[in-house]
Amino acid sequence: MTQDRPDAADFLKMFETPQFTGLAIKAVFEDPDRMELTGQSLIAAELAQKYGYRDINGGQPVSHRSDWGEPRPFQGEIKVG
Repeated sequence: MTQDRPDAADFLKMFETPQFTGLAIKAVFEDPDRMELTGQSLIAAELAQKYGYRDINGGQPVSHRSDWGEPRPFQGEIKVG
């Protein structure tokens, strides 16, 4: 590792594994108050902080809400036909 380049293993811990989303779904499913979350766009990194879990690689991905903005609000039911 050089001074200006992080170690690859440390660098990869900043990103989510595919399983991280599954951990978020599991955490919400096991929450008895999960109905309070309906109708929202949820961010897995924020759920990890709320429920106290880490990614399977030991990393703690960060929320990009401050960089990319708020999730789009729920627009209601879509009626087809």
